[in-house]
Amino acid sequence: MRADIIETFQATVVQCFSTTLENLFGRPVKEQMMRILAEHKIPRSEIGARFDDVAKVLTDVFGSSSRLLIYKTVVELYEEYLRIL
Repeated sequence: MRADIIETFQATVVQCFSTTLENLFGRPVKEQMMRILAEHKIPRSEIGARFDDVAKVLTDVFGSSSRLLIYKTVVELYEEYLRIL
């Protein structure tokens, strides 16, 4: 049961990150960011489990502006869970 909860949470993080990227920057930037993450050996399926690594890559790419993307992803995650409740 615990593994299911963790997998669901990680999948939700991936969805929220993807949605946030597309909403802020558009589909082309989202796709490019996914390619950059893959180049750093972070496949889409592992974004939720390795979000700290994702944040490091974002910082390399966007500099201090990456904090906005990370913050918006967490807000999206929070709002997603509010919809469930």
